[in-house]
Amino acid sequence: MRASDLLAMSLGNYTRARLRSTLTTAGVAIGTALVVLLIALATGAEDNVRRSIFSIGDLRLVSVQPFQPGASGLSAVPRTITDDIVSQFKRIAHVEGVYRQFDAPLGTVVEGGEDATIRPQGIEPGAPVDRGDLIAGRHLAIGDRAVAIVPGNIARLIAPTAGGAVGKRVTMRIGGAVKLGSTRIGGSGTPRDYAVTVVGVFDEQASQTSMRIPLEDALTAGAENRGLTPDALRQGTGYSGIAIEADDSQNVAEIVKAVQELGFSSFSLKQVVEQIDQGFGVFRGILAGIGGVAHAGDRDHEGRRRGAARHPHALSRGSRLRRGLRWDPRSRARRGQRSDH
Repeated sequence: MRASDLLAMSLGNYTRARLRSTLTTAGVAIGTALVVLLIALATGAEDNVRRSIFSIGDLRLVSVQPFQPGASGLSAVPRTITDDIVSQFKRIAHVEGVYRQFDAPLGTVVEGGEDATIRPQGIEPGAPVDRGDLIAGRHLAIGDRAVAIVPGNIARLIAPTAGGAVGKRVTMRIGGAVKLGSTRIGGSGTPRDYAVTVVGVFDEQASQTSMRIPLEDALTAGAENRGLTPDALRQGTGYSGIAIEADDSQNVAEIVKAVQELGFSSFSLKQVVEQIDQGFGVFRGILAGIGGVAHAGDRDHEGRRRGAARHPHALSRGSRLRRGLRWDPRSRARRGQRSDH
């Protein structure tokens, strides 16, 4: 049979029942378009989420918190991150860098007024949190003491412009009552003043209250606030958190597992991305399955219709009458007798 014959036969079958063929074609077209549209929307949403996560931080980073793994909120069991624990983190395979962090008590920048509430964050030079978001000045360097990197909103309380705050000598008051938004809360310990020089300003979108200072300065301020020595604070309270940098994002899961085996809670953006990929993959699979089932149902319905057209005696009484065919009750009896034989 030639292709022209097949085409003529197809067109003939299509035009024989114009309304049914038109509705079937429209249903298939609309269903396919909806499935494609939903898959495209899901893919676009996944890309937007991934871009948002990538803008937050590096996928090679693992954040370690001073709690036992698998617990959160009030059920979290605290653990102490000491220098000995930090040394164990450094010996984990595929670890490229380990950066300590200590959060001093809340305070204020005196020159900025009561709205200049800060959370002094003691970090080491080169820490991941102090990368790439500067709008003026420089990052922390090795050997820095009595310096600070402030968010843009705090810088504009100190000087007319964010860049104008760089180089200014300000007073960092740690402890005592502070104002967070419209709420005033009681601080911890006796307020103490520390003179620091602003060496950098970072984009406040990252944080409007964090004030990055050298790790040793934060430990000193925290120890004096509690009436301890910095060494006693290291051993008793420990660090507030650790940032571990892997040599490759593919090794993040292995590092997370090793940290949890040491008894500490850990988190990575890489895990979030993998969960998002898995969730959107399941969603796309469901949509594709729905589309496949819909198309299979259309093909099955069309096949039954064509089979009935070729064998009108197989139709029910109502279908035969609607098609203008004669209904012979004896035909059912004859079919039953043939089936008995």
